[in-house]
Amino acid sequence: MKYGKLHTILPFFFWAILSVPAWAQVLSFDECLQRAAQNSYEVEAAQFTVKAKSKQFLGEVTKAFPRFSTQLGFERHTLPAYGFTQRWAFLQGDWAAGNWLFKPYLAAGKEAQAAERLARWSKLKAMAEAADLYIAVLQNEKERYLLNERLWLLSLHKQVAFALWQAGSRTELDVLQTKAEMLRLKENLSTVRQQEDVLRSVLRTILRLTAGDSLQLMALNTAKICSKPIPPLSGHELLANPRLQALQLQAQAQRQAVAAVNARLTPRLQLTGGFFWDQDPTGDGNYWLLGAGLSFPLFQWNATTYRKQQARLKARSVKNKGLAWQRELRIRLQKIHSSLGRLKHVMALQDERLAVQARAFALARANYKAGLITNLEYLNAQQGLTEIKIRRQKTALQYVLLLVRFYLLIDRPQDLFRELR
Repeated sequence: MKYGKLHTILPFFFWAILSVPAWAQVLSFDECLQRAAQNSYEVEAAQFTVKAKSKQFLGEVTKAFPRFSTQLGFERHTLPAYGFTQRWAFLQGDWAAGNWLFKPYLAAGKEAQAAERLARWSKLKAMAEAADLYIAVLQNEKERYLLNERLWLLSLHKQVAFALWQAGSRTELDVLQTKAEMLRLKENLSTVRQQEDVLRSVLRTILRLTAGDSLQLMALNTAKICSKPIPPLSGHELLANPRLQALQLQAQAQRQAVAAVNARLTPRLQLTGGFFWDQDPTGDGNYWLLGAGLSFPLFQWNATTYRKQQARLKARSVKNKGLAWQRELRIRLQKIHSSLGRLKHVMALQDERLAVQARAFALARANYKAGLITNLEYLNAQQGLTEIKIRRQKTALQYVLLLVRFYLLIDRPQDLFRELR
């Protein structure tokens, strides 16, 4: 088989080696992200917090209704002359009317909504972590494929150099240089393979897979993804960020906390009713008891004022945190959007360079056989072609990763999955 034909079928050969067996289950990008979110302990903890906050809200709502309690009693009196018993049964009602008038439970409702948004944010962070690992593994796979491709070409070139040396038209130095370059490539391959193993191990951990579970990742069609238009950025997208929404809700909850202070200033209505059994022969006998009263707060040593000031200061603090995160979020989105445009331009230049480098390598191969260039010039041309291929793949995957971060920051994972198909 001729050298040129081997070079033509070589990519398909290595693709067959590195491809997934037919029996292996392939994990797609969106499946990986969703599974990472489902198996995140942080997401589970946030979901439990949501449930706890929801129960707390329901508990605060019940405080707006009257509370009832009962009192049952029994006493035995033993006097020198005689003894007797007394028994009673009372029903008591206590109503904090301020909780019904000012509705302080709304603050707990806002906190529950904020917890729900934070749980959503935890899910998006888990997906972003899995996306970083997924794309890093794909990058290592591609780099390993390209290095193996070059190693195969070097093995063929070593045969040519050896034949030329035996024929007397080249020296043994060409063979030794080629061997040295092959050993360097094998060293790089070992490093890349080790990095890939580490990345896969981390990805298995966050997906809660065992070491024996097969983890085969579906490749992304980077050419199709990168050819699509860059998603628009109008400035309103950041309002969909769950963490920003959570901070806004927390600020509203702190402002609503002032209502809780006002509720404490409202009089409490207390009612009592019951029956008293008195068997004292010298007493007036059994009787009914009915009572009503109001409880007014009097001197609290400015505690009410301090609580209101505390609630307002907390509200301002959380509001400023929200503004700070909103500004940081805007900066992040602007940087991502700008980087997407820059990477598109870089990929266009890299495509041109790849075409030039491929032509240069083809000429270098022919010129080396003709004795017009040295072996080092040939090796440099071959290395340059491999390096630009690796760099082009890194740029494409970096573009995809930025696209992932953009859609996750604005809480649009479904649009992301459609974009990557």
